[in-house]
Amino acid sequence: MYFESNRSSRDGMIAIGSIVMNRVRSDDFPNTGRAVVRQKNQFAPGVMSRSLDGQGQALAKVSALAVLAGE
Repeated sequence: MYFESNRSSRDGMIAIGSIVMNRVRSDDFPNTGRAVVRQKNQFAPGVMSRSLDGQGQALAKVSALAVLAGE
């Protein structure tokens, strides 16, 4: 969410997380968030291999938990 939203605000990350979760629920996409994000040409290259720490990591975690809680 952090890298795909271009290091955006919490709202930007919530939007990306919501897209991923909507795709997970769809029969047209894989059934896990990891598989959705790893699909070719769907999200920014390398999002699963980049390092994240500090404030970005904290913001991404809070945003991800909010998406998982239904926000």
